[in-house]
Amino acid sequence: EEGGLISEMLRVMSTDSASAVRVAACDTVLLTKSTLVSIVDRVSDVKPEVRTASLERLSKDVSLKHLSSTQRATIVQFGLGDRDETVKKTAIALIYKWVVSVHYKIPKLLQLLNIVVNEDVATLVGRTLIELVENPGDYASIVKSDSQLRDAVRIHCPNWHLADEER
Repeated sequence: EEGGLISEMLRVMSTDSASAVRVAACDTVLLTKSTLVSIVDRVSDVKPEVRTASLERLSKDVSLKHLSSTQRATIVQFGLGDRDETVKKTAIALIYKWVVSVHYKIPKLLQLLNIVVNEDVATLVGRTLIELVENPGDYASIVKSDSQLRDAVRIHCPNWHLADEER
């Protein structure tokens, strides 16, 4: 029975002691509204490889519009706040994908995060986007010289100033 298989996948994704099993479940579980909740929950897993797998699955298979503002905020909070550099860069890549999906309209992305309720998360996203623009070499694997991102940050982040050599 398919329902039983999905239930078992969700169980092992959240409770199996082997992180490789949790990663495999995260990578292969059928994507539905209920399994999406479990995939988002894995962004706070104890093992960085499971957190990375969760973020990669979200990036690959889940549109920004299919996530609630609470789920988006959870992803940002745990992903960008992670101590593991791979997890953090995977989260940054996902947020960059979100920016592209809203056509570089940073206020739209912040609105989708519910900036009123999640002000700290929205601030974290803004700071991350500024960091992407200010230190492109650190994120070359994520952002390939994106003038649209640079222009969007210039327009929507008024406290950010271009370095003199960039003018």
